Amino acid sequence: MKIKSKSKQSEESTDALSSINFFKNRKVDVKTSTNTEILPTVQDKGGSDQSMWRTTSVEISNLYQRVKSGQILKKTDKDEYLPSRFLGTDNKWFLTPGMKYIEGLHLDLMISEIFLEISKKQILNDKTIHLLIQCIDSLDGLEWKILGGPTGRASAIMNYSLFLKAALFPLHILQLLKGGFAVNEDDISERLTSKLKAIRINAISAIYNCMTRNKGIITDERLNHIQKYIDDDEKEFKNWIIQILVLIEDNKNVDYAKVFSECLKQLEQAENIIHPISYIYEQSKDVNRCKELFDENSITIISSVFAKQDLSHHDKLIVCSIINNYLQSSYRKGLNKIQLRNYATLLHCSQESEDLKLEALKSIVLTVEKEKMLPEFIMEILIENMNKGDDKFDNFVILVLGIVAEQQAIFKVDRLASKLLEDSIIIRDEVDIIFEKASEYNLDCQWISSIVAQMFVTSLQKKTRINDQSIDYLVKSLESKDKQTCILSAKSLYLAAETHEIKDPILFELKEHIESRIYDVSVYLTLAYVRGLATLSSSYGFIAASHVSYLPRIYVCEDLQLGEENFADKVNKEILFLLYNEAANNPFEDDVFRIFDHILLLENEYQVEAIEILRKYSANKFLIPDDTVSALENVVTTPELFNQVFQVIENIIHNKQIVSENILRIIADNFYLSHDNKLRESSYHLLDMANDNQDISEAIFKYSNEIMLLSMRIKSSR
Repeated sequence: MKIKSKSKQSEESTDALSSINFFKNRKVDVKTSTNTEILPTVQDKGGSDQSMWRTTSVEISNLYQRVKSGQILKKTDKDEYLPSRFLGTDNKWFLTPGMKYIEGLHLDLMISEIFLEISKKQILNDKTIHLLIQCIDSLDGLEWKILGGPTGRASAIMNYSLFLKAALFPLHILQLLKGGFAVNEDDISERLTSKLKAIRINAISAIYNCMTRNKGIITDERLNHIQKYIDDDEKEFKNWIIQILVLIEDNKNVDYAKVFSECLKQLEQAENIIHPISYIYEQSKDVNRCKELFDENSITIISSVFAKQDLSHHDKLIVCSIINNYLQSSYRKGLNKIQLRNYATLLHCSQESEDLKLEALKSIVLTVEKEKMLPEFIMEILIENMNKGDDKFDNFVILVLGIVAEQQAIFKVDRLASKLLEDSIIIRDEVDIIFEKASEYNLDCQWISSIVAQMFVTSLQKKTRINDQSIDYLVKSLESKDKQTCILSAKSLYLAAETHEIKDPILFELKEHIESRIYDVSVYLTLAYVRGLATLSSSYGFIAASHVSYLPRIYVCEDLQLGEENFADKVNKEILFLLYNEAANNPFEDDVFRIFDHILLLENEYQVEAIEILRKYSANKFLIPDDTVSALENVVTTPELFNQVFQVIENIIHNKQIVSENILRIIADNFYLSHDNKLRESSYHLLDMANDNQDISEAIFKYSNEIMLLSMRIKSSR
């Protein structure tokens, strides 16, 4: 029998799962996919390739062909001639009469293409950059600079139509119009607009290239000019402006709120989203900007890009990082169901990278921390995507679910049961977490199996039912080298025994672990074992004899204290319940009667139960050991117990067992002193039977004869 007289503190860890803190502090070094390309810089060569015999149109065409063929323009041509001929018609000589606007527009387009090509290899001077900045304008504004406004456009369209009808296009004009001929005024007007758009794109692209070498070219004045056109209708043009503003990074003159708003619009339109994502990411890294710019609606828009199939893993990683920067703010809510469904698409895709899924899990954890709950569809997706060969993902999911389980039942906890046997441990440092196989060098670290076991504890405390396979895994995990896994698995089995039927083979396995050197395990398994036996006994009416014979080893004679709770009463009541159920089935082994002896001689609390078991047992003709019969003498004189004890003594004598002289004297006293005729008659017959069973002392025999004679006199006097 267990004799515990001192309170013992539980060895169960009280440390809360620290995964949230890990995820909070985990810094993912995300480099945006718009990282600035390092462009080569070719040294300028002096001189010029111009000819005095060439017209402006031919000269520009010649330089254009040189650049397109990969040649490097000389300094004079690049820095002086081309800038002097850019934008408008007044600075271009010998243009075709009547066609100067059309020809001038095409030449400006060619020069803008030349500048774009030059910007990829050479440095453009400030004068050129100033001219390119002028191209960053509305289409109407640029039209004024090149065509002189609506009048120039109208003249260009009219003259173009006349030349088209007369088929009088000069050769060099035909070469400029190599893209084909327009056939009506609307077509001509559309072509003019497309050329103006192309000039703007070439100009802003060239400025971007120049900025990759020297951001200082964008003065505050130029910056203010550029960002005025952030809400332009042309998406490609707007996208280049965003790219430039991303390069500028932190500048007090940037209207970041307006840029942010335009970036969100581009995400909604799902076109050209790479640079808007990069800009939004840069804003999310600033705590104040994040607080000012981001809200639930913007996060919904941002998370919606996960559904884009052509978005790279890397860009999705940036989106996750944006959202996590937002979620890490204490004043923000967690992700709502719409946003979580956007994440579901990402988490459910087997093709996504490990880093991306881990960053997505961080969003889930931060949401759980704030909302204390997680929709079932997300939990289901997390669990469904486990056990697919990615152990690190599985381990992180367990970390996530371990936190969820603190507030919410894991409705498919059975699917985690195999992880109870996982021998991975968690290694943390300041910025990262890794999983290693357990070894003698890291046994003191947190085990994945202990987190799973804790989830089972929490789920069972919430009355979640588990299947037989989970119970089997919990038993197997009692062999773990990790103390916390053993304790929590034992506690889970103790909780499961309250609401589940533990099969007999499992109970035999539990019996093998009851005497564990880990005190918590021993206590919890003792409870699980007796509860499991009680359930079987209630269901089937009996338990194996080997279980009954084991009960004296776990009966608690004093205390079974674990922390603040004393489990002795729970264990002992279950044991007495079992013995009562088994009292009519088979004789008990002698060791079982040690329980009754202890109760009758040393305890008061369970005496009623013990006597009732002995009554039922002896009523079935089973013999009670002499020591236990003697122990009954200790309580036979207790008034409130007398009737029960007397029934046991009756059964003992009926079973032809020998009783002590003291008990015989008590029976004789009942006969002599009792006013209960039935008791007196019963006492008389018991003395008579005892006389047949054993040699009664002369004193008792004489005393009983006197009583008998007295009884006869009383009867005759009536």
